[in-house]
Amino acid sequence: MAQEKSNEILAIFIFGSVWGLFQSVLTAGMVKFSVIPLFFEHLHTCPCPLAAVLIGIPIMGTVFAVHKKPSMLLGIGLVASLFSFLVIPFLSVPAFSESITTYPIVNPALANLFASLVLCLMLSLTLRREKVGTPLVAGIGGLAMFLSSSIWIFTVVSIGAPILGPSMLSSPLAYILRVSPIWGALSVLTLPIGYLLGPRVQSRVQRWSRANPLPHKMAWILLFSACWIASLAIAPLIAT
Repeated sequence: MAQEKSNEILAIFIFGSVWGLFQSVLTAGMVKFSVIPLFFEHLHTCPCPLAAVLIGIPIMGTVFAVHKKPSMLLGIGLVASLFSFLVIPFLSVPAFSESITTYPIVNPALANLFASLVLCLMLSLTLRREKVGTPLVAGIGGLAMFLSSSIWIFTVVSIGAPILGPSMLSSPLAYILRVSPIWGALSVLTLPIGYLLGPRVQSRVQRWSRANPLPHKMAWILLFSACWIASLAIAPLIAT
């Protein structure tokens, strides 16, 4: 029991860190190539939920397929959200003193948290089912991301995030009707991908860990450290 619990905690930190690293890479790429304004102008949305949809949702699907514990997903989302704050030491203006140093940090963190929270709650409803098929998982993924992005837009607008103006939307309801279905549709694809990959990843990891117990533990520690170190190295690119 203790070993199982420690494995779950380790999985939360590892998968949350992998999510956070890829979010850092994705954000740095969008900043470098000036992609973010295109989201506002052509897609009428802030790209903040993008990392949750493309990276977080499949990662959480993988973890749920292996452990069948939805509560782990909330922990993974929380760890991933912490990566949004790594830019703070590299900002030229103090964090949270202006709009430009507040919402680019807070908005992605909230998107991750809401995505993991809603998916955690919805997958909890499936635990009594003997078999969870791919169509059900796809439906849950789509609905969870639709709901979480809807909660997200109401929240960030209520705290003053300047999203609606640049997105050329009149209200959070307009965002929900126009943009939330896009995030939901993408998650219909990404959650089943992670869910189907889960057992395959588990079997390979288990075979390797039995054959190499010590290197296996060291590899997880190195992966965790590498995610944070790499994200810190990328943070100055995002801060600019």
